[in-house]
Amino acid sequence: MIKDYKYDYLIQCIQVIIGYIITALGFNLFLKPNQIASGGIVGISLLAQKIFQISCCQI
Repeated sequence: MIKDYKYDYLIQCIQVIIGYIITALGFNLFLKPNQIASGGIVGISLLAQKIFQISCCQI
């Protein structure tokens, strides 16, 4: 049974990492070049970049 929990935890970690990669690609390849401000932190970082001329990485 212990192996099952470790395996499930590993699968969940891999799924989270894949989700982060998809989100980063969507941000850098779609939202940022087209200057689309979505909701949440992504939208705030795009607006701050446009207004204050700072990198999105610094926010």
